[in-house]
Amino acid sequence: MNSRVVSLDSKAEEYLNIQTFMKHNFNIYKRGFYDKMYTVASNVTSSQTSLATSLVRQLTEHQIQLGSDLDFVKIQLAELVNHPKETGDAKKGEGGQSSWRSRGPSSKGPGPSSKRGEETSSSKNRNGFDQEQSY
Repeated sequence: MNSRVVSLDSKAEEYLNIQTFMKHNFNIYKRGFYDKMYTVASNVTSSQTSLATSLVRQLTEHQIQLGSDLDFVKIQLAELVNHPKETGDAKKGEGGQSSWRSRGPSSKGPGPSSKRGEETSSSKNRNGFDQEQSY
């Protein structure tokens, strides 16, 4: 019976040693696990910060580009609005000149055509300037 008690004693001591070893190993693994989790959490936080910075930069660039595009569209729209006005004003100006020329310069006195006895008319050149022509 004594040998059985010694055997049980040695078995209990062996189990206690195993338990102590397991606790020690568990603490080592636990510490390693927490260290790795801390590293992962730091990487995630760093990635989030980097991503947020990148998104803000890209949004700012797009906002600037959209503002530039909007300004360009405004300029084009203003040109589209002003073009018919300018064309109408130019036609009104031509109409006034052509009506004066159709009446002739007789109301203003003799002009160069009355000296030569030739009629002159105004016509537009390709470049848009008036050019006197004799017939």
